[in-house]
Amino acid sequence: LARSGGIDDVGFVVAMIADIQSRYAVDPAHIYLAGYSNGGMLSYRLACEHAELFAGIAVVSGALNYSPCSPATPLPVLIVHGTGDATVPYSGGETNDRTAARFGQWNNASVALATEFWRTVDDCDEAPLSSTVGLLTTDTYQDCTDGSGLEVVTIAEGAHAWPRLATVDADGAALILTFFGLGPTAED
Repeated sequence: LARSGGIDDVGFVVAMIADIQSRYAVDPAHIYLAGYSNGGMLSYRLACEHAELFAGIAVVSGALNYSPCSPATPLPVLIVHGTGDATVPYSGGETNDRTAARFGQWNNASVALATEFWRTVDDCDEAPLSSTVGLLTTDTYQDCTDGSGLEVVTIAEGAHAWPRLATVDADGAALILTFFGLGPTAED
């Protein structure tokens, strides 16, 4: 909707960060970006255009539909996506008819494309460490450059929805906080 309305959402977020930094003592090494669905797509775009502003990004049910993407620096990236997502299909492709009726039809890039893109940008090992617990398969890419990192959490048959304990045995916010090392530790 921002594109069709001529709204510079990227400029807005960059200006908002600058405004907050001018008013408060913000550690630039701790500015993280997370987005769900279209917000995830915006997170990817901001990382493509302004990676230097962020300590990392997390994308839930979003696609790397922005091109060309040329991040200025490697960046920690968490991708969370369900294989049953019909709005932003896990394997890529057109959005479902219900969403297309509301917002128009578009073609989505696959999770595999986003994973390979960020694995290359972050210069991580090709093969991830993989573990499956319940509905979640977590692929963690090792030996990434410059403190970056890449983790992909795949939710078996997960729909286009924020991960909740009651539905997929995972909490989206907890996944993000854990990935960035921001949650409580055993010492707390």
